[in-house]
Formats: sequence, C-alpha cells, structure tokens
Amino acid sequence: MNKLKSYFSGVDRKTKARKSRARRLLATTAVLGLAIIFTALAIGANGQELMPIDIESASDSFVGQDNTTLDFVAPTVFQAAGPNAASIQSSVDAFRDALGNPNNGNAGSLGTGRREINWDGGGANDTTTAPVTPFNVFLNTRGSQFTTPGIGLSQAPPSGGPQGGLAGLFNNPTYGTIFKTFSPLRLFTPVGSNITNTLFFLPGSNGSVPATVTGFIQQFRPGLAW
Repeated sequence: MNKLKSYFSGVDRKTKARKSRARRLLATTAVLGLAIIFTALAIGANGQELMPIDIESASDSFVGQDNTTLDFVAPTVFQAAGPNAASIQSSVDAFRDALGNPNNGNAGSLGTGRREINWDGGGANDTTTAPVTPFNVFLNTRGSQFTTPGIGLSQAPPSGGPQGGLAGLFNNPTYGTIFKTFSPLRLFTPVGSNITNTLFFLPGSNGSVPATVTGFIQQFRPGLAW
C-alpha cells in the first residue's frame, strides 16, 4: 500500500487531473446505468406507468405517480402442452380467470377485464391473408400491433380455403396435418422470419397512445404448447 501511495504521489498534476476527470466520468456513467435499470423495472412493475426514480432515494421498492410504494411482484406463469385444444383448455381458463372478466372485445378503454384476439375470424373464415407488416387488423379495436423483420404476418387455416392455407402459403403439404388450431379455422404466422414483435396501445386510439398490459398469452404449434 505504501508503494502504491508513493507511486501516485509522484504523478504530475496534469495526470492527476485527467484521472480525476476519468473517475468522475465513470461514476456518472455508473449512476446513469443504474438509473436506466431502475426506471425499466419501475415501468414493468404491475404494468403501471410510473415516474422515473431518483437514484439517490431508490431502495428495494418503486415509487409511483401517486406517491405510494410499489413493491416488485414476481410474475405468475401459466403453461401447458398437448396434442389438441382440450388438453390445454384448463390452463387457458385459469389464465383468463387471473386476468379477470369480462372479455372486452372491441370496446374502448376499460378499467377491468381482458381482451382476446381470435385469428379464426369468427370460426367460418378460411381465407389466407397476404403477409403484411405492420399487421394492424386489431390495432384500433383490441389495441395490438404485430410486426416482423420478415415478409409479413398472415392469418391462414392449416390447409384448404381459396388460397390453400399454410400448406399453400409455405408450399409444404405437411403443414395441413402437423399444425392445429386452438379455435378453428385459422392460425397466425410470420412469413420469412421466426420473429413476431407485439406492441400494445390504448384501444380506440388507433395506435397513438402506447399502453401496458398485466398479462399476455401466446400459443405455439405444431401440436399445442402454451
């Protein structure tokens, strides 16, 4: 330690000044990094929109706009897998109960309930839509926008219909048997990529007001995994 002190005492003032500025810069960077982390956690907590946190007063809890303490709550995960819709139905229903009733459908902004998106188009639509991104079919009514870095996103039955469904869209006849719907007749898929990005907005705002959600479900195929 004495040798270390002696070494630093021999450094000229300019070097000291540069080191001092570097230390202040590193400290500022560290504080900024922590502020970003805490703010991100605060925004995600309970899906509520919160004010940025003062890093000097941040502790194990988050401070909201109403000046109440908001403790972090670990997310609850619902999952199930099986060969058909019936095999995952109980988990889907449990998730619905956790979000709360009613299913608000296309109604405007409401304080309770949930919204479900049915790719089947009411159960009688076997049309294969042309891939498009962003996919804004449910942007205004349900508050959801979907994008992909690929060609686009499409609604399609596993097979059949005027355009041949997934089997025709991907030129793979086996898709007509290996992919199954949760609610007939259609599925939702990216084309030209395996990535689907989801953004949420206040229903009725046509994508002009960003929103948060307290829960989100995604079902994957082949078979049924959720």
